[in-house]
Amino acid sequence: MNIFTELEPCSSCRSVIKQFNRAYPGIVVNVYWK
Repeated sequence: MNIFTELEPCSSCRSVIKQFNRAYPGIVVNVYWK
């Protein structure tokens, strides 16, 4: 899964992404920003 955003993710958002990765280890999450 690729997520694109204008700004770098905040610490809260990064935490949610980590939680998602732990809950769904078979899904790779890539976050890109400018």
